[in-house]
Amino acid sequence: MSSKKRTYIRLPDRLASTTGFFGNFFCILSMIKESQEHDAEPYVDFKNTAFCEGYNPYEDESHPKNSSNPWDWWFEQSRLESDQDLISVPQEYSMCLDQSRSLHRRSDLEVLKKIFKDNFTIKEKIIQEAEDYYKRFFEGRKILGVMARGAEKNYFEPQYGLHSTQLWIDETKRILRKKKDVDHIFLVTEEESTVEQFKRHFPDILFLDVFRRTNQDDEFIKNFPLWPCLDNSRHNHKKRLGEECIIQAILLSRCNYLLGKQCGTISAAVLFSNKIDEIYFSDTNPLLNKNLNFFSKLKIFLKRKVLRIF
Repeated sequence: MSSKKRTYIRLPDRLASTTGFFGNFFCILSMIKESQEHDAEPYVDFKNTAFCEGYNPYEDESHPKNSSNPWDWWFEQSRLESDQDLISVPQEYSMCLDQSRSLHRRSDLEVLKKIFKDNFTIKEKIIQEAEDYYKRFFEGRKILGVMARGAEKNYFEPQYGLHSTQLWIDETKRILRKKKDVDHIFLVTEEESTVEQFKRHFPDILFLDVFRRTNQDDEFIKNFPLWPCLDNSRHNHKKRLGEECIIQAILLSRCNYLLGKQCGTISAAVLFSNKIDEIYFSDTNPLLNKNLNFFSKLKIFLKRKVLRIF
């Protein structure tokens, strides 16, 4: 790549400020993929996302002036120099990668893996933290990774299934009946209550001590889908939140078996992985859910039709 040329990667403000960590990550990947003909090192500007410290996308018109670029907290990238030829990548390229499709079923997965390897360098501190956990708990054992996604995902993207904690527990038990070689379960979830319920069924379960939903009620997460970014109980919360997202995805990528549903974390785990033996997608049918009214089911049906077309 030419050191005199850089591609400038910045998501559309509306998309960046309403999308979660890995949703934005894959939009960045899409922009880099579509701009490879420039043969230039990308510079990612992540300052208009909800991960910018001091920025509340539900109250503020824009991020604070002179704010740090959150991308630099998690990924290595060289600074922009005044003599570099900066090429702005069209923001519509952010939507070229269809995130509704399961990454492990894509024919271009190896291409995406190469783009990631060539253009993304995760900070060594983050890599080391994941590696330390792997050596302590995973190495030499068969691990089932469970990405028990729920919370606002059920409200805003029901086309991927409506998942209760009990359903995730039942699915986990079903896999364990088939895979007798599993030594441990590694659980990733944004719900503290899910951790507690899993512990009652699987006392030896593995999980990280990360930020999770505790006292935020359903009305709150429906009104503020990016609720994890609004918390102010921890120092450097948003930086730590991004680190936790990456570390958990890395560890899921190193599991032997993986259970989840379509979401950014599962896609990241597939992207990061060298080899996952089997991936199980839990696709419940929300059209059969008795708690949904006719119009909700019609909306889901139309979404599914659109997903099949594209």
